[in-house]
Amino acid sequence: MSAIYKSKKAEFDDKVYAYIMKRLRCPIDKSDSFMTGVVDDMGNAKGEPVGDSYWACTKLDRFLIQVRNLLGPRGVEQLTNEYDDYDPMYLMQGGSTENYWERFTPVISLVEETAYLPPEQRGKGDYIDDNTDDGLTKEQRLGRALTIANFIIAAIKCNNELVSDYTFNNFVLPSVEATFNVRSVGSRNQIIDFLKKGGLADYRQLSPEGVLLGVRLAKRIVENKLCSDSKDENNYAKEWRQLATYGG
Repeated sequence: MSAIYKSKKAEFDDKVYAYIMKRLRCPIDKSDSFMTGVVDDMGNAKGEPVGDSYWACTKLDRFLIQVRNLLGPRGVEQLTNEYDDYDPMYLMQGGSTENYWERFTPVISLVEETAYLPPEQRGKGDYIDDNTDDGLTKEQRLGRALTIANFIIAAIKCNNELVSDYTFNNFVLPSVEATFNVRSVGSRNQIIDFLKKGGLADYRQLSPEGVLLGVRLAKRIVENKLCSDSKDENNYAKEWRQLATYGG
């Protein structure tokens, strides 16, 4: 038997295992199938998924629901929780789980510290407050932080002007997933509201503090090698590397 097969099997199995554990332990009422209305809170199909809804309830989704039902709540609870906070898209793409949170936490910290630290105390990115009252999981907070990050770099590309709904939906959101293999979180209005509250933007454009946050994020993103190798045109890796060369 070839060493190629052995290597590929081990790599693929580990990737599939991580993804399956993440998906199995995800509660039905937080699953894509439920959130899109394809199944009820017990996992029962409301109808045959067709067209745009198929992605949310594939054959694998239905199989995992069957497995969850067979295992029961206690059985699911006994499965490893190692991957609970990982983004499923990141696992699906086979991203390295080594030091995952050590590498991504500074991004969350740099973004979220703008909500409670004055400008002169920002920029360390070495602390994350887990006692937030925004109702988001750590996984969702990462998605929001990266969405804010790519919103900022998109604005910088537009002479610091806050991007339109069209640009946000068609370029910013896809860029988050193409650049980091992490799902985007937040609407344009939610992102702008967050930026305004932190003094990072006004109603029309980024403030100097907003641009500075972009530079700080760029340095951490490049330093921790967070960008994917995707050749997708929406991958902002090149822009992040360029921004990281500026002072700040």
